[in-house]
Amino acid sequence: MTEGDRTKDLAGLLGRLVVGGLFVYAGALKAAAPAEEFARAIESYRVIGPVPALLAACVVPWVEICAGALLAAGLFTRYSGLFTAAMLFFFEVLLGQAWLRNLPVTHCGCFGAQGSSSLPREFAQNLVLLGLLWPGLKLGGRLTADAVRARHPSRKFAWAAVLAVCLPALALPFLMAPGGARKAELPPAVVNHEPAPPAARKGAPAKPRVKNAQARSQATGLFEVNPGYGQGRDAARDIKTALALARGENKRVLVKVGGYWCEWCRRLDRFIGENGALAAYLGDNFVIVNVYYDFSGVLPPAIAGYPKPAGSPHIYILGPDGAVLESKDTVPLEAGSGYDLEKFMAFLAQWGRKSR
Repeated sequence: MTEGDRTKDLAGLLGRLVVGGLFVYAGALKAAAPAEEFARAIESYRVIGPVPALLAACVVPWVEICAGALLAAGLFTRYSGLFTAAMLFFFEVLLGQAWLRNLPVTHCGCFGAQGSSSLPREFAQNLVLLGLLWPGLKLGGRLTADAVRARHPSRKFAWAAVLAVCLPALALPFLMAPGGARKAELPPAVVNHEPAPPAARKGAPAKPRVKNAQARSQATGLFEVNPGYGQGRDAARDIKTALALARGENKRVLVKVGGYWCEWCRRLDRFIGENGALAAYLGDNFVIVNVYYDFSGVLPPAIAGYPKPAGSPHIYILGPDGAVLESKDTVPLEAGSGYDLEKFMAFLAQWGRKSR
């Protein structure tokens, strides 16, 4: 073996170890965390809905772990390398379309919740990994498990080698969370649109201010039924409750359809909570009711007769008799990583008290 051959072998080994190791590490981080966290990142790319996103979040990390382990070990190098390259290329397409569309992706999801929020940086990082794959595939054939497998061409040996490589890698997520998988960091079932008390703002623990499924802000008068999009509730009953209160206070009902899994639903809640004038206007003119919907294809019975929501969150304005006065996709109300206050107020003004 010449010095040049040794250098090529080491370059190929280094390329496989870096790319394969990163895939195993990234997959293990996501597999050890709740699938909902990765699903949120996938959904933020605005390519698939929440149900396919959750399915992908459950499957993709384990695929990454297996592909990365096989590549790092140099087992079925050609196929594992080409498959890894195809995944990287697909990731580049996702990142590129999000970058071009200026989507507010809070983190890319590449390394779970620890992923970067810089799409250009992640795009460049994947290009580097694609570049490292070339020596990993073309060089260093002698320092691979394939070289050993060539001396033992039986299928039993091949399967034993795959299991020997993949099983330890698949155990990593369980070793990374020895106390059991942590729960997803989901928003609480009830959210009150009031500023946090001084003790809470200073970091001291604050007592829960709302314990039931309805909340009225003392500061703004905003009344909300089922804050936090509680799943499994009787949405028809919640809407009836909101309609009864709205009739008594000469208001209309604003129905928000979404779920705790929805990043933009949480942004809308924060947007309302952080804009006192908006919250006060909502409190003066509307009663809010949140309806959980996972976009699985079948609308909840309570809103089955409504126009189908375009996405999440989706807003319906109801009259005193429960008739749908307006079905509103919230995408036109977005601005950057949040919502446009002027546009939102203009939309609400069409259905407030003064519009009647």
